[in-house]
Amino acid sequence: MFSAEWCGNCRMIRPHFYNLSEQLNNIVFVEVDVDDAEPLARSSGITCMPTFHFYKRETKMGEFSGTKREKLEHLLDELQPRLGSTDSSLKTQWQRIASQDGD
Repeated sequence: MFSAEWCGNCRMIRPHFYNLSEQLNNIVFVEVDVDDAEPLARSSGITCMPTFHFYKRETKMGEFSGTKREKLEHLLDELQPRLGSTDSSLKTQWQRIASQDGD
């Protein structure tokens, strides 16, 4: 999820995003603060927040912007069989990339 601390809509959906991350263990959920990782947000084409990108390795599988929980859940249900990953190092890898882009 691309978000920002000052974004009211991001604060509204953030708890649901984290609940989903606990429920769906086979998908890596990452939150990227656009202010801390501006180059990554720019290169990802982020124009509004919150924006959710869904990737399998380096291939973008889907995108959603907004706070409609039902739409987010529907997309996750639809994409989950294709998104699932058991590689626990991916989350660390994304966090490292996001923090480097913020430097």
